[in-house]
Amino acid sequence: MRSFPERRIHEDAHERHLIPRTSCHSTTPQVSIALWNRCDLACAHCYAPKSRDELRFDTITRWLAELDAHGTLGIGFGGGERTLYPEFVKLCCVA
Repeated sequence: MRSFPERRIHEDAHERHLIPRTSCHSTTPQVSIALWNRCDLACAHCYAPKSRDELRFDTITRWLAELDAHGTLGIGFGGGERTLYPEFVKLCCVA
């Protein structure tokens, strides 16, 4: 079996009891969710795709509940200007 540096780091942390053994094998520790691609700027240098698509609040909160149930340690929100998302503050409170 090939040894990866991340595995050695995790194994070392397990031996020192810094990380519960189950946390590294059952879930992703950090997840980033792109809420949408909207932005209130029109920067000439920006290459990000512009779209009116957005994730529904109930879909995101369902994902958050599932991620929490599986032991995800952190959630990040991205995608365009995330603070313009209509339910951003409410979403942060749920997360």
